[in-house]
Amino acid sequence: MTTTVATDYDNIEIQQQYSDVNNRWDVDDWDNENSSARLFERSRIKALADYYDSSVTLIRKRLHRFEN
Repeated sequence: MTTTVATDYDNIEIQQQYSDVNNRWDVDDWDNENSSARLFERSRIKALADYYDSSVTLIRKRLHRFEN
């Protein structure tokens, strides 16, 4: 006889909710050059690049002040 506890149900529920977490978009979504998935990824990458550039610029300015 197997005993099921509340955490077993939680685990099963979580597995069902996240079973396709790596399949966020179908391949068809990427076929269109201006699909919402592509536009989202482009904007996300641009935002990360802009953040990186501004961080590097700030660090360089602070280092320059420190060196002088």
